[in-house]
Amino acid sequence: MSARFSVPYFSSCYLSLLVVLALCHVCLCNQNLDDVLCMDGEKQALLQFKCGLVDEAGRLASWVENKLIKKLPKSFGNLCNLNDIDLSRNDFSNTSLPRLLENLFECKLPSLKSLSIYSSGLSGHLPNQVRRLVHVEHLFLHNNRITGVIPDSIGQLSFLRTLILSGNKISDPIPYSIGQLSLLAVLDISENQLNGTFSDSFIHLNKVEELFMSNNLLTGVVTEAHFAKLVNLKYLIRTRNNLTIRVRVANWTPPLRMQKLYLNSWNLGPQFPSWLHLLSGLREMDISNTSISSPMPESFLRSFPNLTHLHMSQNHIEGTLLGIPTSLEILDLRSNEFRGELPNLSNNSMSFLDLSENHFEGPLPKKFDVGMGNLSSLQLFSVRNNKLSGKIPTSILNLENLVVIDLAENEFSGSLPSLIRKDDTKLEITQSQIKQAGSMSIKQNMSEDTPYTYKVQVVSLVTKGREHEFSTTLFLVTTLDLSGNRFSGQIPEELMDPCGLALDELVRKSFDRKNSG
Repeated sequence: MSARFSVPYFSSCYLSLLVVLALCHVCLCNQNLDDVLCMDGEKQALLQFKCGLVDEAGRLASWVENKLIKKLPKSFGNLCNLNDIDLSRNDFSNTSLPRLLENLFECKLPSLKSLSIYSSGLSGHLPNQVRRLVHVEHLFLHNNRITGVIPDSIGQLSFLRTLILSGNKISDPIPYSIGQLSLLAVLDISENQLNGTFSDSFIHLNKVEELFMSNNLLTGVVTEAHFAKLVNLKYLIRTRNNLTIRVRVANWTPPLRMQKLYLNSWNLGPQFPSWLHLLSGLREMDISNTSISSPMPESFLRSFPNLTHLHMSQNHIEGTLLGIPTSLEILDLRSNEFRGELPNLSNNSMSFLDLSENHFEGPLPKKFDVGMGNLSSLQLFSVRNNKLSGKIPTSILNLENLVVIDLAENEFSGSLPSLIRKDDTKLEITQSQIKQAGSMSIKQNMSEDTPYTYKVQVVSLVTKGREHEFSTTLFLVTTLDLSGNRFSGQIPEELMDPCGLALDELVRKSFDRKNSG
């Protein structure tokens, strides 16, 4: 049985000296050479020694990084026969991709199937020699500084199944040859500077399941013909491009296996797209800022039994909200033309509900007063700038996970409810936040390991005539905004402590407006 040592038993000085001496013995490097050539047997012995240590403190974690090489040495594990190379999260900020892979490209028939060099500061362009990686199935080169174009030779990688190039500075149009990747299942070219039109070659990617193209400079018209053979498409994420979709066939049926559809900032309007309701298997949909200015069909929300995320903000969609599916966790209808009263809200899974900047009227739903079981997961609730009226239900401030409440610019009246379960609520007034944000701020009491799976991109607050915008994650935005209403009576004592007169001054206009008007 081999012995295993525990790092805490060594002193830090002794361990550091041991590592330095070992490296000096193993790596006899010439500072004038680009490669670091080490005695392979000794190198393996050192790595085996490291594997025998129980490194509970993580002092040897940096051994997985190699900041000494500018290109892969030919002696590196018989380079041409390697199946999997992963150099991710290293520091290659002074190294270009062609230089790093120079020796690999010289292999007559490299066996490589997977190459991962993401988040490493890698620069340079994607070279034509990539065609030499004839057996490669997975390329992960995202979150680097790669520039230039996607070479036409990419189409010669006939076994390629995964191509991730997101988060670089790649420009120019998408090459037509990308349509030759007949086995491609995942393509992510988002967060680049790609321009030109949506390539017709995508019609040939009949195996593709996930397609990510957000945040580029793509323009032009996309028709149903581009989707004709994409029968396996599950995720379509193409937000923030300047693309227009025009369906020329009246009874067009989109890919029915679709689970995630993100078309933020496309031009889908002015008519509400009739083909959307056919995607009954959708779990997430984003059609925000898509120039839709017609009524939403009454049956639309009932068409998606598994829908959890729905973003339809920044349109001019008309209609009434007859009900909210119980499957929804995130619903964003901000900045539309919805009218009528709010439906009963009793969705235990809802965590984000933004109905602001519409024309809703009447009181808040009575369901708020039924008990804590309703909307128990709600973290953000915003109905800013509607025509809602009546009293604020007492229970709304005691929803146990609520962090953000925005009821401003409505016609609410009556007295402000007290925090009757102050010990259990996650809302707590903090004076420091009031001074910084100029608003009535709420502090969230939660553990650091509370999971969050989404972000609030912009939360807009209006306090004393000034509008503020916060771009942050939800757990950092902790606000209660009641301005622009017609409250009367006394401010509850719980809301005065510890802010005192500073808070009184901030919300006084909401309470005095009724008397002065």
